[in-house]
Amino acid sequence: MTDILIQQVGFISEAKAWQGFLEQFEYTDFYHTFDYVYLESLRINGAPKLVVVNMPSGLVGLIMIFRKIPGENKHFDATAVYGYNGVLTTSALTATDYHLGIAQIKKALARRGCVSFFNRESAFTSQRLPEATEAGNTIAVDLQQSPAAYEQSLAEGHRQEIKSLIKLNYRVTNAQSEKQLAEFKEIYNQTMLRRNAGAQYFFSQKYFKAILENVHTSTVLKMVYHNDQVLAGAIFTTQGTNLHYLFSGSANNPAPYPLTKLILDQIIRENLQKDKQKYLHLGGGLAGKNDGLLKFKFGFGKTVLPFYTTQWILLPEVYTRLSAHVLTETSFFPKYRSV
Repeated sequence: MTDILIQQVGFISEAKAWQGFLEQFEYTDFYHTFDYVYLESLRINGAPKLVVVNMPSGLVGLIMIFRKIPGENKHFDATAVYGYNGVLTTSALTATDYHLGIAQIKKALARRGCVSFFNRESAFTSQRLPEATEAGNTIAVDLQQSPAAYEQSLAEGHRQEIKSLIKLNYRVTNAQSEKQLAEFKEIYNQTMLRRNAGAQYFFSQKYFKAILENVHTSTVLKMVYHNDQVLAGAIFTTQGTNLHYLFSGSANNPAPYPLTKLILDQIIRENLQKDKQKYLHLGGGLAGKNDGLLKFKFGFGKTVLPFYTTQWILLPEVYTRLSAHVLTETSFFPKYRSV
């Protein structure tokens, strides 16, 4: 449903039209669905937008959330959803039309008064924004491999601890009830508190419920029980060809070994060699760092994917004016939101 003129930029915010455009792109996933972007826009008090330009050889699209800037009436900025955003393209789009389309989107945003845009790239979309810079790595598990190949690639420490947990009668089950969701939220919060996570990493039960009820995806909450006590949980979702590991948490001092290992092992084995399922994307380390979390994930999947971010300053004079009160150097973007 291409209802925008050639080289005209459209700003889509209505669910039906949004999903209609998504059906035309070469690759889309959970992070691009209207339900998720709308949910994210509510969380950060913004407005969901699918920005699309119709070039002669195809479409170029970007998911954004427009945010008001305190004290500004004529200007706003845009950011990506929590997760992996990525630029959207149709399969026949030429390289020339791609770059011209990106330029058109930038001009249209600036004309509307958008000061800046921050984007996190998807590892699976076929194009990256021209200004993207590498910010670390993420890990994926190849779901097309055989169970024997997966078993061989699994880190020895992971394998032994998973076997021990199974012998100790820790079990994984799919959760559905409101009570189980509340229990997951509690243990997720415990995990974030242990990690000294910032406020942006805490979510309401209503938020998690909306994730599970996204009509455009298939989402599951897996919980670990021991002696009828909930000790850990994780949420996974799929839309299209890849499965995504979204959230996980465990209770304080829940078991002799990390229970997330048991959950990940089970969902990997359940999805090996399934039709159309290519990867389980586990994500990266904290803030893209090569840390213990990244090493933990690497023990399950040896597919290392680069992680990129993009920072656009669309109205430089306004950006400089808004940032003038920030006296210390910071890598936070946009700079004027760092304090």
